[in-house]
Amino acid sequence: MNKIDLSMHYKELDGSESKDDSTKLSALLSNLLAKSGTGDFIKLTDHALTIYRNGKLECDDQDLKAIQAAVKETKIYNNMVKRQIHDALEKIGSKK
Repeated sequence: MNKIDLSMHYKELDGSESKDDSTKLSALLSNLLAKSGTGDFIKLTDHALTIYRNGKLECDDQDLKAIQAAVKETKIYNNMVKRQIHDALEKIGSKK
């Protein structure tokens, strides 16, 4: 099982971190999954709700790959947001 916990905040180009809860990577990822328009919409919406409510998600490798694909394919966020979520998910996947 993969444990997704993206409680860190989004960082701007200059490295400064916003302290607003809406800029936590978990909040950004849950919003992305809810609005992605790709993949298994039922499963991704369930994951979005779990991450939104709990800030965390446990998922298998297949679900992690689906989440990573949604991040890669989304058009709702800029590359800075996508890169930070991508990098955090890559670390989770490589811990196995």
